[in-house]
Amino acid sequence: MITTRHGQAHQWHDATRHRLDTLDIADAVDVLRDLAPDHQDRAVLEELARRLGCHPLALVLAGSYLGHQLLEPVTVDDYRGPNVIIFRAHAWESLIAAIQEGALT
Repeated sequence: MITTRHGQAHQWHDATRHRLDTLDIADAVDVLRDLAPDHQDRAVLEELARRLGCHPLALVLAGSYLGHQLLEPVTVDDYRGPNVIIFRAHAWESLIAAIQEGALT
C-alpha cells in the first residue's frame, strides 16, 4: 500500500487506486488527542489539524511525535517550528528503510 497526493503520477499506472478523503476536523482532533493525550487544547489541536490538511497519515505522524516526548515535552508550537524538521526527515528515512527491509508489509 502506498499513500500519495500524486495519484495520477505515471509510476502508479498499473496500481489499483482507492481514493481516500481527509478527516473532518472533529475526527482529526480526536486522532491527535488519542496519540498525544497531554495536548488537550482543542483550539491549538484544530489549528494543527488544519495545517496538516486533516490528512490521516500526517495526523498520526504529528500525534505520535507529540505523544512520545518523554524527557523534553514538545508543544504544538514546538512541533510547527524549524527544529522539528530534522526529526521529520529522520522519521521518513526510518520508514523508508523499514519498507525496503520488508519490515512493513
